[in-house]
Amino acid sequence: MALPSDKERAPFMPLVQPTLAALSAALAGGHESDAQDVLTSLVSVAQNAVDFFRADLPAVVDAMLQVAAAEALDLATRERALELLVTLCQQSPARVRRCPNVLHIVNVCFAFMCNVEDDD
Repeated sequence: MALPSDKERAPFMPLVQPTLAALSAALAGGHESDAQDVLTSLVSVAQNAVDFFRADLPAVVDAMLQVAAAEALDLATRERALELLVTLCQQSPARVRRCPNVLHIVNVCFAFMCNVEDDD
């Protein structure tokens, strides 16, 4: 990652909320490819510097739950949102546990499993 220290990343942390707003606008405007790119970038940040989301973690979790549960969206978009949720859970389980709506991840996962097509 280009910004390895917390001190170097700190000026960019306030951009989490505007990034979520841009993601929401992209999805509302039907620009799922752009939204998928944003989600992919957020997954990369979560893998390399999960503390980046510290101040806004509940908002990130809530937004990803909404995206992952939105059946009107492409499966790839929903999967990337779920991937971000899982990455956050892996990288910072204690913080994610404190998020108010974290248990809804289970519901989203069950919904994904129920919608999987049988390849037999």
